[in-house]
Amino acid sequence: MELLKQQALSIVQLSGFWGPLLFILLHIIRPILFLPVIFVCLLGTVVFGSVASPIYSLIGMTLSCLIFYCIGKLCPETFQKVAKLKDKVFGDRLQFTAFQIACLRLVPFIHFHLLTYCLYEMTVDFKEYVRVSIFTNIPFVLLYSIVGEWFLQFSYIQMALCILVCLGLFYMLRKREWCMSWSDFFKVEAS
Repeated sequence: MELLKQQALSIVQLSGFWGPLLFILLHIIRPILFLPVIFVCLLGTVVFGSVASPIYSLIGMTLSCLIFYCIGKLCPETFQKVAKLKDKVFGDRLQFTAFQIACLRLVPFIHFHLLTYCLYEMTVDFKEYVRVSIFTNIPFVLLYSIVGEWFLQFSYIQMALCILVCLGLFYMLRKREWCMSWSDFFKVEAS
């Protein structure tokens, strides 16, 4: 592992300006390569260290979210598939807050762009989407970039406790209202 780290550091030092750009590009093309976001952030921590990696990861993840937004505006039919998936996973009436999405992003097995679609639904314009996207990416970047090396040394019990804490925060920060249409409330079954 140490040899791999030294080789990666020497490649980055030789690449100069192109190293961070290639890392940001890796964040952008990550969904095409089917790489988990956590893997890319941890790779950034190993290669760039715990100071530069969060900055590069935040830029890359935000650009990935912005490209997702543009695809949604240009090809709304593709977002219908994501909407169906969201309804299957979270239900069709559930509305998230930005704090909940930030907490859910910390849970490794929830799909990153499914939560990005939830951001897309809850914002009204591009400016708000960018602001909320950056806000929800910051906790993820900080946890998996700065504390990434430490987090990898956790036992299974410690990881389970961290996930339980995230789920507890998710529950406490939920939106406390429920909207139900009149027809759903007085649903009449056909005889």
